[in-house]
Amino acid sequence: MPGLSRNTLSIWDANRPFRPDRLPFFYGWIIAGLGALGMIASIPGQTIGVNVFSERLIHDLELDRTDVSLAYLIGTMISGASLPWVGNLYDRFGARRLVVFASIGLGLSLFYMSASDRIADRFASLMPGAGTGFWRLAFLTLGFFLIRFWGQGVLTMTARNIVGKWWKHHRGKVLSLSGIAVSICFSLSPKVFDALIECLGWREAWQVIGLVSLVGISLIGWLGFRDNPEECGLVPDGGRAQHASQQGNPEFSIVREFERREALRTYSFWLCSLVFALHALYTTGYSFHVIDVAKDSGMTKSAILGLFVPAAVIGAGISLFVGWASDRWRLKYLISFMALGCSLAPLGL
Repeated sequence: MPGLSRNTLSIWDANRPFRPDRLPFFYGWIIAGLGALGMIASIPGQTIGVNVFSERLIHDLELDRTDVSLAYLIGTMISGASLPWVGNLYDRFGARRLVVFASIGLGLSLFYMSASDRIADRFASLMPGAGTGFWRLAFLTLGFFLIRFWGQGVLTMTARNIVGKWWKHHRGKVLSLSGIAVSICFSLSPKVFDALIECLGWREAWQVIGLVSLVGISLIGWLGFRDNPEECGLVPDGGRAQHASQQGNPEFSIVREFERREALRTYSFWLCSLVFALHALYTTGYSFHVIDVAKDSGMTKSAILGLFVPAAVIGAGISLFVGWASDRWRLKYLISFMALGCSLAPLGL
């Protein structure tokens, strides 16, 4: 059509299906909510969303707990190793495309997981030399890689990074507000998924969740996500000024940007990464084996899953505090606070 650029005709154009700059409020608030929704949608690929399924997999696939844990470890490691490549795709194609593709990929992966043992048994009948157990473990590992890659990897990375593009000086406050919903939903997900499994069965539960991701989240992602405010004719923070405590404070000024190879040579990068790694190691191990921990502790499954409810309330409060503090304090103090919590948690267990 005359007068329309190729980009305007694209379904990925920032002004389709509506123009964010014509709304009566700053579109960054919508992005904050959608970023939280993206994090919540990643739960099926997070350990907290897999834990209640792991017991069914161990029982129905007739595998040892160690074997299932090993499959999860291998799938997670391969997924994690692929994230630098995904980061390049994010920089190249933007958040909107990635959130749609990740939602579709996660949905299809959950459908695959619901039938992974049946696919494995089919392969075992065609190539009986390796045995049914080997094929079940191999295809389960592939399934864990897929849900971790699309859920815990691509979808999580996209949902987190997009908020940072739309908010600069008020990022901590906005992330803390959206973090309340994320914290509550993460903590309640084991109870919700367990109820869904008890009602439908573990295969059908994964299929229902997969359908929601495949159709619902991908559509919402296309409708609402926009990669950055500049492509919409807007500016970060909606033009809001810095906090008074930030003005003139070098801690809140970007002196220069670091390239990846430069960041990898800094002490701060590795210190922060190791604290997050410590947190991930503990929470992944605990969440994945939480029902078995209940058995060893003499607790019922319902009782230990119920502990996630007060955890949601505590997490929401901490999210508000950290969001407020991150806009005012040096981040190294918050990293130290997090490291202390990571040290105390295993002692509590």
